[in-house]
Amino acid sequence: MGYELLKRMAPVMIKRMQAARQRMLA
Repeated sequence: MGYELLKRMAPVMIKRMQAARQRMLA
């Protein structure tokens, strides 16, 4: 159950991290 949740949340967290990184670089 926890693994499925992690697998579902991982792409969202990656997108959020990438967006924050772009904001810092800009």
